Amino acid sequence: MDTSDYARVLMPAIPRRAFAPNPRKLIVCGMHLAGVVVGWVAFRFVAHFYWPLISLVIGASLSCVALIAHDVTHRNVVRGKFVLYPTELVLWGLLCMPATVWKRVHTYHHVVTNSVDDPERRFLTSEASLATAVYGTLFYPNRGLKYNPLCFLHFAIANIRNTVAAFYSNRSKPKLVPSKPNYTFPDRSKIILEIAVIIAIQFSIAKISGHGGYIAASLIPLFLVSVVTSAYFISSHALRPLRDDGDALASSTSLILPQFIDKLHVNQSYHSEHHLFPNMNPDYYPLVGALLQKHFPDAYHRIPVSAVWSQIWELPLFIAPPVGLESSAKASDRPAV
Repeated sequence: MDTSDYARVLMPAIPRRAFAPNPRKLIVCGMHLAGVVVGWVAFRFVAHFYWPLISLVIGASLSCVALIAHDVTHRNVVRGKFVLYPTELVLWGLLCMPATVWKRVHTYHHVVTNSVDDPERRFLTSEASLATAVYGTLFYPNRGLKYNPLCFLHFAIANIRNTVAAFYSNRSKPKLVPSKPNYTFPDRSKIILEIAVIIAIQFSIAKISGHGGYIAASLIPLFLVSVVTSAYFISSHALRPLRDDGDALASSTSLILPQFIDKLHVNQSYHSEHHLFPNMNPDYYPLVGALLQKHFPDAYHRIPVSAVWSQIWELPLFIAPPVGLESSAKASDRPAV
């Protein structure tokens, strides 16, 4: 089956308002950002003893901002063109991520989910080299180096490699990038602007937090953001085999987490639901999950997060796609996104 087959069964039971944008999420985002700014200022006035706690609070809030920014990109928060890009620019800029790179890579990921052409997949056996072996060992969980905490830097490092890849010609890429979307000259121009915005934001944080406060105010919180986003990023698809048939349920995993985390993280754990309906208000993903459990219990893959990670640590360093799944098309031949 493919996404349209599942949607055809589920749509009659889903209210139309589930596909309307929910700008109230910006209020929640604003509250997180207000707390972040207060935290930056606090480094000037509180004793160093409290700095780790403040860093933790800032990191937790920025993690929520990252997940809301993800929803903004999918246009389920705001859709007006005069509001959408500035919002993405600011939110992703705070996270040291060029908005255009994120949008291109993540949209492309949705087009070719868990296929050989997916920018977010693991390395194939055919891509084995010293560079990919070192990178994969350090930043992908695998059975060769179990419980390696560096894998939680995966999101941050992947963003850097994808940004570098954006400036390669469309028919070339670094070895450490599994696949990449097309970038136009206007895209690259916007990325340069976005990098300038990121530098300006980081400079401002250094000024606001005062002498000696920058690492605690920015770098440590960004590490915490990477921990949260990498945990979701890796667990959403790593356990599912590569395929090329557009089956969103067969290529993604939803996590069972405590309800308060789902509430805080805008239902990010419902990842299969997200791939079926990426433009849906995430508040309705639990409804979709219940419908999937009712209509497609054998295809729906939703398991406790502890079970997901116990299996992820058993994954090999390189993966071999099923016979016939090696892509014959270059990334530049894929549909524009």
